[in-house]
Amino acid sequence: MKFYNDDYISMQKRWERCRAAAAGEDEVHAGGEKWLPMLSLETQEDYKKRLHMTPFYNASWRTMIGLRGLMFRKDPIKSDDFDLDFDYVELSKFCALESLTVGRVGLLVDFSDKPVIVPYVAESVLDWKQGEMVRLLDGVLENQKEIHRVLKLENGVYIQKIYEVSIATGKEELIEEIMPKIRGGSLDYIPFVIIGVDSLDWKAEIPPLIDLVNINMHHYVMSSAYERGCFLSGLPSMFIYGNRDTTKVIYIGSSVANSFPDPDTRAEILEVKGNFGALKENLEKKEMQMASLGAKMLEPQKAGVEAEGTLERRMSGEESILADMASTLSNGLTLAIKYYLKWITDNVDDFSLEINREFLPTKLTAQELTSIMLAWQGGAISKETLFYNYKKAGIIEENVTFEDEQSRSEIASPFTNDPERATNKTA
Repeated sequence: MKFYNDDYISMQKRWERCRAAAAGEDEVHAGGEKWLPMLSLETQEDYKKRLHMTPFYNASWRTMIGLRGLMFRKDPIKSDDFDLDFDYVELSKFCALESLTVGRVGLLVDFSDKPVIVPYVAESVLDWKQGEMVRLLDGVLENQKEIHRVLKLENGVYIQKIYEVSIATGKEELIEEIMPKIRGGSLDYIPFVIIGVDSLDWKAEIPPLIDLVNINMHHYVMSSAYERGCFLSGLPSMFIYGNRDTTKVIYIGSSVANSFPDPDTRAEILEVKGNFGALKENLEKKEMQMASLGAKMLEPQKAGVEAEGTLERRMSGEESILADMASTLSNGLTLAIKYYLKWITDNVDDFSLEINREFLPTKLTAQELTSIMLAWQGGAISKETLFYNYKKAGIIEENVTFEDEQSRSEIASPFTNDPERATNKTA
């Protein structure tokens, strides 16, 4: 295990559990006994049948993708002065989902024909010492060897060393050494960023939804007991009382008749009527717990008396764990893109990328809308401010710009530049 950081080793099982839950039923079923233990005296054949009959209620993935959807209800906002030659929105979405799933993602800024940002999932960042060294898994070869990319500072100069590593023995062989340069000059830092849950520190953090994932896996095991009980008890069973000829086949159905030599013989089909109330209640309780754990991502982190405006911030999620994650994601992506831009220009200090933290639309009451309109009509606010408030309240579509609204106003509107169509301000 010499190639693995202690944090990596301690987090590996949590990451695996989160990945399986996020991947859904097929992945969980493929894990077999790892996620669904065999019962005492259960045969392999019976276990396979029970495994196949057990559904996986995938609250984990729905929560992860739903929370990411709130973060990207609005596109990230970047500095207008910088044109990026890659899809920064898709990169941001990928990083957000990784952070929600396992609490960690790495970004390497590299250069071949042009600068690139290469994402690394948590499982591929094997070892690290912040600011000094990081070991990355670049791939697995058919000959049972891995490719490791080691980024490090040697005598204050950034270099990359590429190794072939035997999976069986751990023996490594240096196959290439690279000294990346920016416009002819070497680097005195490692252009690698780790984005965690609430910081850019390289220490591995516990996945933010691990409690939900754990409940999800317990729910899966309990579902197996419930489904097995329903299957075994729900099948009607025939009972025959009295003497009969055991050499004869008994038919079930209306197209044939059965006869018994003993006139006192009788038969009946019995079915269990129980609904496994305790199991069902347990499953429903776990589903409620999962819903609550997902919602907690949007709850405020500080308790106390709410000041003016706090309620609105709380309802929009601006003071939540998810907001902290969005802030960390913004900082991490901004830093990585600044590294990227350094290959193109020296003027990178003013660049920023901001991930949305207004997770829920802010609804304005009729009274508030009237007050805003009166403020504009009285000259207290500009039409740009009026437009901003209308857009934030969802009255104007998210993708509509101020200029779009000006040009499409065919009726009297406060946003048009045409004085004949503009609403007159009150004196």
